[in-house]
Amino acid sequence: MKKIIVFSFLLFTFNTIFSQEISTEIQGKKIGYFVTLENKLHSELFNTGETYMSLDDSAQPIIYKRKEKEIPDLLVQYSFSKKDSIINEVLYEWDVYNFEKNDNNVKSVKFNKALIEKYNDLLKTLTNKYGNSKTKGNLDNIEDIETDEGLNRSDDWKPNDSLEIQMYTVISNYYKKVGFVTTNPTHRIRLYLKNIKKKAEPKLDEQAISSSNENFENFISQLKERNFTSAKLFLSTMVSQIVTNNQLMELAKMIDFNNKLVQYYKGFQLTLTGENYLMLQYKYENEQSEVPNSIIKVIFDENNKILGVQPMKKE
Repeated sequence: MKKIIVFSFLLFTFNTIFSQEISTEIQGKKIGYFVTLENKLHSELFNTGETYMSLDDSAQPIIYKRKEKEIPDLLVQYSFSKKDSIINEVLYEWDVYNFEKNDNNVKSVKFNKALIEKYNDLLKTLTNKYGNSKTKGNLDNIEDIETDEGLNRSDDWKPNDSLEIQMYTVISNYYKKVGFVTTNPTHRIRLYLKNIKKKAEPKLDEQAISSSNENFENFISQLKERNFTSAKLFLSTMVSQIVTNNQLMELAKMIDFNNKLVQYYKGFQLTLTGENYLMLQYKYENEQSEVPNSIIKVIFDENNKILGVQPMKKE
């Protein structure tokens, strides 16, 4: 009787650990929940040395490393909101290049088979939970690893309106170097879990439009005089800290200051993270055609400061 109780306990413990490896229940979860989970799994914080620049509410992602056998160690990247710490996206990545950045990094048949087995295990787990995926490619012919195409497969699920799951693998031993262009071997699995936030349709605010338009006109005035220090005052804080005078000079060369700019269109620009920013488009006053040949698209932050300026010409 005691043996049965001990065996049952061990089985329960194993299943718990296995289910924690890939946690797909991310809706409404905060970063603190996953920090606790990673600590329980004895994961290590992983520092890429890179600084994350965001145009929205996204915080610097937190990355953990988990030890693996036979395949690359797993990196788990958590992207979350600064305001409420809610998880936006989780990326699970097994990639040789994260730890071995040398060229022509060919891997053995045993290694590649282990990576394929890992992908198939993940696929089985996700299929059992969410049903069949939308699939492209296959991992049937291991000999393709030595070709320029390599082995490729992707699987997508959309269980509900607030969750997207995307998984893919690229496994290739192919190496080629021609001049400055190098094609290196790739051994990678990536699994994305994306929390899709539902938001109400934004409404145009005439006061914000007026204030943003005034900031743009002042920016253009200073840009025309090549007074870049003053021009930066009308940029968002983040942009003003990283933009250079040379970049502003190049922008000035693309604008015809002899023609007056007038507002042509007002709307919103949707970012990859689902944030909406006010967008104003300008045309030159002397443009008579229904669709202008030249347009300047300007994006503004929540303080009506300029996030981006994009001159566009019709070919």
